[in-house]
Amino acid sequence: MALVFLSFAIKKITIDELKYKKKDAWEQPDTLGGLSSPQVVARTRYSNQGPTPVIDWKFGNSVTRTSTTNFSQNSLTTYGTSVPVEILSQVLRIGARANGSGFEWQKTEQRMRAHSESQEDIISWGHVSGQLKVGESVVCQAVISEGNVVLDYEARVTINFADRNFKVTYWEDGVFSQTCWSQAEVAAIPST
Repeated sequence: MALVFLSFAIKKITIDELKYKKKDAWEQPDTLGGLSSPQVVARTRYSNQGPTPVIDWKFGNSVTRTSTTNFSQNSLTTYGTSVPVEILSQVLRIGARANGSGFEWQKTEQRMRAHSESQEDIISWGHVSGQLKVGESVVCQAVISEGNVVLDYEARVTINFADRNFKVTYWEDGVFSQTCWSQAEVAAIPST
C-alpha cells in the first residue's frame, strides 16, 4: 500500500497486533530451530597436587556478545528513519530448558522504541566454588547458545499525525529477525 501525506507532519508510528505467519512460533517456540549447539566460552581445571591439605577454588567470569532485533516492513523503511517508532510485540529470548539440560526459545513481552536494535550483552556467571583435598581435581566450564530466527508477520500500523490527533491505521506484512544469546550454564565436574 502506498501512502502519500502531503502536508501532514507525522508525530509517531505504532506497530502492534503482530500476527506471525508460522502459527506455532509462539505456541511452541521449540519448533523454530535456529539454536546453535552449546558453545564452551570458559573452561578451567583446578587441581590440588599438595603439599597443602585443602585448597579453595573459585570459577566465575563474563563474556560479551552482540544481540540484534529487527522488524522490517515498508512503512518503517519509508517513515521510520525520521519519525519516532514504537513497536509492541512479543520477542524471543533463549533460556535454560525446564529439565535443566540445554537451552530453548522462550517468549517475552517487549516494547521497542526503534524498528532495529543492537546491544552488547554481558553474559556473566556467578562464582562456583569449592575445596579440593590432595589428589582431587575439578573441571569447570561455562557454555552459552546462540539463537537466530526469521519470521514473517502481519501487523497493524498506526500513523499518528501532529495535526488534530488525526491518525491512519492499516495492516502490513513484515519480517522479524533476531539474533540473541542465552545466559551461561556452568558445570563443575570432578576429574582425575
